[in-house]
Amino acid sequence: MIDLLDTHQHLIYRDQAGYSWTKDIPPLAEGDFTVNDYKKITQDLNICGSLFMETGVDDPDYQNETHFVSSLFKSGDNNLKGIIASIRPENDEGFDDWLNETIE
Repeated sequence: MIDLLDTHQHLIYRDQAGYSWTKDIPPLAEGDFTVNDYKKITQDLNICGSLFMETGVDDPDYQNETHFVSSLFKSGDNNLKGIIASIRPENDEGFDDWLNETIE
């Protein structure tokens, strides 16, 4: 079987960010979906890596989400190969600084 790269992985860590959009979706309304949960359900699928895709967290938390997932990425205890972060150039007056921080 060929190795696969998951290019659209979402994670939910409610102790790190708010996910108010999940409140009306029963399977997502409570609990987390962590790196370990992801590893468990994909263990037999030949996924050699994944790209985290920002999860549409509540507005005040989008930078917290990126910082947290960056810490997971750096820990090396997962198969994260990259992060697609929310940077919001349309309304973030600190856009240049945030962009530079996210590419480090």
